[in-house]
Amino acid sequence: MAAPPESERGASPKVAPKSLLPISSNASRTAIAAKAQEVELTYAANRRDKRRNRRKPPIAWLRVAELERIFADRYGAELPDDDAGRDDLWTALQHLALGADAARRCRKFITQWAAWMPEHEAEEKMTAAIEKPYRFRAETLGKRLHLTDAERWKLDIKTIQSIDAVETPRQRKTRKARERRALARANRRPPLSQSKPWEAEGISRRTWERRRVAKPEASISSLAIMLASPVARLALRRPRGFGAARPTCATKGAKEAKGPKPSGGWQANIES
Repeated sequence: MAAPPESERGASPKVAPKSLLPISSNASRTAIAAKAQEVELTYAANRRDKRRNRRKPPIAWLRVAELERIFADRYGAELPDDDAGRDDLWTALQHLALGADAARRCRKFITQWAAWMPEHEAEEKMTAAIEKPYRFRAETLGKRLHLTDAERWKLDIKTIQSIDAVETPRQRKTRKARERRALARANRRPPLSQSKPWEAEGISRRTWERRRVAKPEASISSLAIMLASPVARLALRRPRGFGAARPTCATKGAKEAKGPKPSGGWQANIES
C-alpha cells in the first residue's frame, strides 16, 4: 500500500475563516446586527464628547482678527509710523497678551504690522503689555478705535461696538431689566402693614386675623376654571354614538306608556 505524500501527512484539515462561513440561523444575524448597532452608538458617543470638549476661542483672539480687518481696511498691509499706528499697535498687543504663548504672538504681530519699529521699542511695548494687559469692553474699544456703524457692518465686526449705534446691547439689556423690575413692582400686592384692611372694617388687626383664619377666602379651583372655558366644555362633551346611556326602568316605563312611535313619511303613504 502506497504511503500518503509527505505534504499531507501532518497537515490539518483546512477550515474557512469565520467571515466566510455562511450564516446558518436568525440568531446569528440578530447578534451581528446588535453588535453593529453597539459600535455605531459608541462612535456617536465619542463624536458627541469631542464636540462638548471643544473649547471656544477666547474673545481676545476673536478681537485680534477683527482688529486686523480694521487695520487692513484703514491702512493696508502695515500700520503707519506715527502716533495713530503706535496707539493701534498698543491696543492689539493688549489682546494678544491675554492668550497662551503671548510673547511669540506679540512678536509675530509686530513683525507683520510694524516692521519699521526699532527692536528695543518693540520689546518695551511687548513686555509692558504682557506684564499688565488691559481688558476692554465693547463700547470702550469702539470709542478708542472710532468705529462707525457702517464700518462695523462692512467688516463684519461682532465683538466691538460702534460709536454711533442707537442703543448698545448693554444698554438694551439694562433697559429690559429695568422694565421687568418696574412691572414686578406694579403687580406686587402691598403688605398688610401698608394696606391695613382692618381699619376699613373698623376692627383691630388681631380680630381681623382671627376672622380670616376662621373663614378663609373662597378660591376658584382649577377644575372650575377649566369648566368655565367653552373649549373645555366642548372637549368634555360626549360624542354621539359612543357610550350612550343605558335606559333605566323609569325611561322604559315612560316609553311603554307613550305607545309605539307613529311612522311617517313615505312609509305611511305606502301603507295607506
